[in-house]
Amino acid sequence: MTRLAFSLCLLAGACTPRYQAPGPHEPHAVLKLRLAYHVSSPGPTRREDLRVNGHGIELPRHMHLRGPDQNGTHHTRIHPGYNALAIGATFSHQEMQSRMVTENVRESCGTYQSGTGTFRTTQTRYCNRTRTRMVTRPTTVVDARCDRHTAIEAQPGSTYVLQYDFYGNGRCQLAVYEQIARLRGGFDLRPVPVAAVPPR
Repeated sequence: MTRLAFSLCLLAGACTPRYQAPGPHEPHAVLKLRLAYHVSSPGPTRREDLRVNGHGIELPRHMHLRGPDQNGTHHTRIHPGYNALAIGATFSHQEMQSRMVTENVRESCGTYQSGTGTFRTTQTRYCNRTRTRMVTRPTTVVDARCDRHTAIEAQPGSTYVLQYDFYGNGRCQLAVYEQIARLRGGFDLRPVPVAAVPPR
């Protein structure tokens, strides 16, 4: 799949199966997604794509509608253990594009006689033909996109912050922090190293 096709697939939301988060009473960690955009909008439509172990997490609609210079946050439960995390943001717009298409059509190509005597009838003959024509369709054009991925070894009961910073097309950063509660309130953020892929 090409990079453009992959981006369009993500825009359509049809590339990855949905992530099945653990229930509130099952062992789990909490993953907080924090988005920061450091650039004016490269395109009128913005969409984020978050995946855990190749499965998509549906983000709230308001995250897609906020201005590009505003931050957005979202949290979800994840299973303890190894978790591969991927996040991408896409800015796009719609254009009407025309192109020539070749199609096979079945159409009338004359008549023929069948039967004899008073039972003789005229019937339409149909032929399969190849035809080229111009079609105009709305097309999604990607203006800017940036993807990053990492992995963590999630511990049950822990909270992790996935910090995504977008600077422009192909320019973004991703970091993961563990949220550590302070004894007198508040919390600190401790960087989390990238987890190694577990042996099969």
